[in-house]
Amino acid sequence: MRTNSSMISGLLIVMGFLICFSSSVSSAAESVSRYPWIMKKTTVICSLFPKERSMSVEGEIIFNKVASYSEFLSFDLSPANLKLIDGSGKNIPYEYYKDGGICLKSPLPYGMNTIRFEFQHSFPASDSADPYLFVGEDFTNLEFGSCWYPRIGLCISIDGKYVLPANHMAELAISAPKGYTVIGAGKKIGEKCHAGRVTSYFRTEKPVFSLEIYAGKYKTIQGSSAGINFSIHVRKGLDFKRASETKENVAKILQFYVDRYGFFPFSELDIIQRPYLPNGNNYSTTHGRVLINGEDVFTKSPEEMSPAPASLLAHEIYHQYICQMVRGTGFDRKLFTEGMTCYGEILCANSILESSLMSKAIDLWALILRKIPEATDVAIASLTKENPNLSRYAYYKMPLFLLTLRHCVGDAVMKKVELSLLKKYGFKDPITFNEFLSTLKQNTGSLPGANQIFDAWLNKPGLPPFWKPDLENVIAPAH
Repeated sequence: MRTNSSMISGLLIVMGFLICFSSSVSSAAESVSRYPWIMKKTTVICSLFPKERSMSVEGEIIFNKVASYSEFLSFDLSPANLKLIDGSGKNIPYEYYKDGGICLKSPLPYGMNTIRFEFQHSFPASDSADPYLFVGEDFTNLEFGSCWYPRIGLCISIDGKYVLPANHMAELAISAPKGYTVIGAGKKIGEKCHAGRVTSYFRTEKPVFSLEIYAGKYKTIQGSSAGINFSIHVRKGLDFKRASETKENVAKILQFYVDRYGFFPFSELDIIQRPYLPNGNNYSTTHGRVLINGEDVFTKSPEEMSPAPASLLAHEIYHQYICQMVRGTGFDRKLFTEGMTCYGEILCANSILESSLMSKAIDLWALILRKIPEATDVAIASLTKENPNLSRYAYYKMPLFLLTLRHCVGDAVMKKVELSLLKKYGFKDPITFNEFLSTLKQNTGSLPGANQIFDAWLNKPGLPPFWKPDLENVIAPAH
C-alpha cells in the first residue's frame, strides 16, 4: 500500500476511537448462541484512500467464550498482508480456506478472549466480485471518485464447516477524504475533521453479524416516516428526475411496515445507489442499509420496469425484518427468507401501487412456475440442494403459498405469525426452513382449510388448481 502523510494522520485519529470505546460493552450482545464461539464485541477502525484505491484496517474482536480445539475463527476476507495478534502481542498463525476466508491453525491460549487484526488492501482495476473476498464489487468500469464498497465480514467455522456467526455488538470508525459521504454499519454518533480528512464514528444499536462500509461522492436526499429517519444516496451527476416520487415511496413503505409490526428494526434507513453491474443484485445489509444496483429504480416509472421501483424497494426494506433481524440457515433458507420477503413485498406494494400491477406480477410468478420442466418439478417438502429450481420455489412458489394461506386464515392470523417470528427469533441465531414452517403450522394449522393448503403447496409439485380464483382477495389491502 502506498503510504503518505494523510494516511498517517487518518490512522492517528481513529486510534483514539479504539481506546475510547474499548471498555464499553452492551449486554444486548450477550444473547444465548448455539455456537461455541460467542462474540461480545467487535471494534474496527478503517482508513479509506480512494485516489490510491486502497484502505487500511485494524481492530479487535472480544469473545465471551474461548474456543476448543475443534473450533476456528474465520474472516470473510483474505488480504495477503493480514496480521492476527493475540492478547499477549504474539502473532497468531492462520491458513487460507479454499473459499477465500482464513482460519486459525490452533485455538487461542486458555483464558485469552481477544484477537487483534490489521491489514492494508489495494483495489486493482481487475478485482472481481467474489463474495468470499474482501472486495465485493467489480471496479473494472469505475472511474476515480465513484462509489466503492469495501466489506468486512466476520464469520464462524466449526470443524471446517462455515456457519453464520452469533450476533454481536460493534463499533466502527471510518476515515476518508473530505467530500466523501461515508456510511457504516451502525448509528452515526459523531465525526472529527483533521488535515483534509473526516473520521466518522458508528455504533450498532442491535447485535449484528457483519460490518459493511460504503463510501462515495453522493447526492443525499433525506426524509422521515413513522419516526424513522431515512436517507437516499445517489451518485453526484445522476439526473434524479423521480426524486420526490422515490422519497414518497420510501416514506409510504416505512409507514406500512411500522403500522403492521409496530416498529422498524433500526432507528434509521439508508438507501445507497451502487455502480451498475450487469450481473449485480440489490442487497439489504445490516443495520438499515439497502444497496440498489444502477439507476433505474431512481429514474424510471412503474410502467417502465418490472418489478416496479416501489415494489423493489419494498422487497429490500422488508429484508431488514427477514434476513437482518431474523436470519435463515441451511441450503433451503431462501424458501423462508425470500419467500417471506416476496410475500411482504406484495402486501406493501399493493398499498402503494395500482392493484393491476401486483396482479401482473403474480401472474408472471405463476407463468414462471408453470414453465418448470416436469422432470425437475418436485414438491418443496422433498427439495434437495441439487434441484435447479430452488430459487424459483423461493421467489415465486413460497410467496404464492403464503398469500393463499393468508386468504384462507385471514390477515390478522398471518400478522400474528409474522410478529411471532420477529419476537421469537429476532437478533438471535438463524433458523431453518423447517423451524419457520413449524411456527407457521402452530399458528394456522388448526384453522379450517389450512392443512389442505399446506399439503397442496408443500407436498405436491406444480401449482394447486384452486389458487387462481382467489387471486383478487389474496392481494386485497391488509388495512
